[in-house]
Amino acid sequence: GPAGPGGRLTSFRSGGAGRLTQALGERLGSRVHTGVGVVRVERGGDRRLRVIVDATGAGDSTLPLAAGPAAALDADAVVLAVPAFAAAELLRELTPAAAAPLEAIPYAGIRVVALGFARADVPHPLDGFGFLVPPGQGLRLLGALWTSTLFPPQAPEGSVLVRSLAGGMLDPGFLDLSDDDAIAAVRADLATSMGITAEPRMAHLVTWRRGIPQYALGHAGRVQEAMDAVAEVPGLVLTGNAYHGIGLNDCVRDARQAARRLAATFGTA
Repeated sequence: GPAGPGGRLTSFRSGGAGRLTQALGERLGSRVHTGVGVVRVERGGDRRLRVIVDATGAGDSTLPLAAGPAAALDADAVVLAVPAFAAAELLRELTPAAAAPLEAIPYAGIRVVALGFARADVPHPLDGFGFLVPPGQGLRLLGALWTSTLFPPQAPEGSVLVRSLAGGMLDPGFLDLSDDDAIAAVRADLATSMGITAEPRMAHLVTWRRGIPQYALGHAGRVQEAMDAVAEVPGLVLTGNAYHGIGLNDCVRDARQAARRLAATFGTA
């Protein structure tokens, strides 16, 4: 079933969506290791897979390997829950037939500009989730979320948080603006669309150069080609938001299906 109530935007009371992966890590305990980069996946001995990692900056990781640029971990199964372009790089030598279609999945860059205002400085009633901007409206924004209306704990009493998104496939130059220019552009659009002219109390910007996979014409064929190639490698599965849906609920559903495929591979379904 869905991860949240149908038709509603939901989040956690504290920590945002990152709380989900944090909780998963807490449940898995010492089996989770961070600070280790994966270089590639290759065939190991006895029909197993081998993950080549760069443990140079592993820090306090407890992985059972010596620090270095080409340490290896042998595994019965490998789940690649990474962006398609990252999966392509990891699989380039193991299965080029999968790497090619994965690399062909385009990604749009996105910039998130979160601005906090005094509630008294915002003339709009903020009686909804926010707004989306269709092309041709004279605004650079792709849309804005009235975050403090959706999730009141995410703004102090007497304040509001407006989270704006800009960039995308049609305006990649927005990602190259300075922080000051990006804030100025967003403020101009919020003045036009919502009547907000006051200085923000706070600003926080995040840029994702390859943030959102694009389900362009031919996407289903590219995904099927990649999945067919990966299926030829026992114990290897792909999951993530580049294949069958970009939302959190889509990712949860896809991860469950990936787990079932692995269970079937090992006869434990």
